[in-house]
Amino acid sequence: MPLVVTPTFLQRLGAMKKDRRTATLSAPRAPSVLSEPDTAIAARTLVTAGFTITNSRRQRAHIEIHCERADAFGISVSYLIAVCNGDAPPTSDVSNIQKESAALNRTLVVVCKEGGPTWISWKEFLNSLGGAVPSWRAVGPNYPAVLNESAGNKTPKGQVGEAWRIFEEAVADGFEFIFGHRVIRLGGKSRGKRVSDMISQTPDQRVLVLDAKAAREPFDVQWPELRPIVEYTKAQIERQRGHSDVHGAVLIAKEFAQDGSRLGGLAADFLADVRVPLTFVRAEDLADLVSRLGEEPRLRSSINWGKIFCRGGLIVRRLVDQEIIAARSETYPRGRPIKN
Repeated sequence: MPLVVTPTFLQRLGAMKKDRRTATLSAPRAPSVLSEPDTAIAARTLVTAGFTITNSRRQRAHIEIHCERADAFGISVSYLIAVCNGDAPPTSDVSNIQKESAALNRTLVVVCKEGGPTWISWKEFLNSLGGAVPSWRAVGPNYPAVLNESAGNKTPKGQVGEAWRIFEEAVADGFEFIFGHRVIRLGGKSRGKRVSDMISQTPDQRVLVLDAKAAREPFDVQWPELRPIVEYTKAQIERQRGHSDVHGAVLIAKEFAQDGSRLGGLAADFLADVRVPLTFVRAEDLADLVSRLGEEPRLRSSINWGKIFCRGGLIVRRLVDQEIIAARSETYPRGRPIKN
């Protein structure tokens, strides 16, 4: 019988942090956390990608994860995935890992921090599954309700804390999932400072400035209200110089008082001043995007996110639909090339 993957199971795997979603907000972690092999992230990413984890074995310098997933023909393929701590597999364990996979008739995948002749890098592993899943929260059944209720500046049932903070965390969780990159939280943790709420990075290395606005009434976007995000974005453009470029700013709210035409005009003013686009996103549209990609997580690394979040103006679901369809139909399937 398949082992049910729960937070308790992930704690047994040895790397999961305490889940504090109903108590206090988790402290921000450095973005480098996704550059190192991490057991909990590996397990979450595998499960989200449709794998069933049936067992695991912790060794001194690696962990072996037994998992299965049906292939294109509906046949279950069994894997032994060895996630290693270092840049290369531990030489003393390689033969034992190979013998174990052969004895169990499992396809062996060895993952290390760096790639090698017979193993793949941590980055390649995550990319092959559509990107990392840093936390369970965005793929949980309560995520849409938490996001939408907190966007209205109301504390969701079962949550503790200020609604605006919960909304920021929920927005960060959503962007972490769809991009597969850690969101750096700044605003709620540094209240009163002239910093952006959050910055994120798309799979193709575009940095986006994120600003979450919790409000009971539709958020009234006037130019004076945009001055803070103008300053935030300009500051990040300077800060990121020589690294990944800032490609845009994203303002997320439950609803906006202005229609798409007026928001488009404000986005044009923002572009003229800051020289990067400003995109407006309704909370329900972010929740819908997370839900859809939760069903097809492999598409996350194939979507041209610039067409969605770097256009400027209000996000329109029709354009999101077109990009998801294009990613689904135009992505070349993974697998071994046909030999001549």
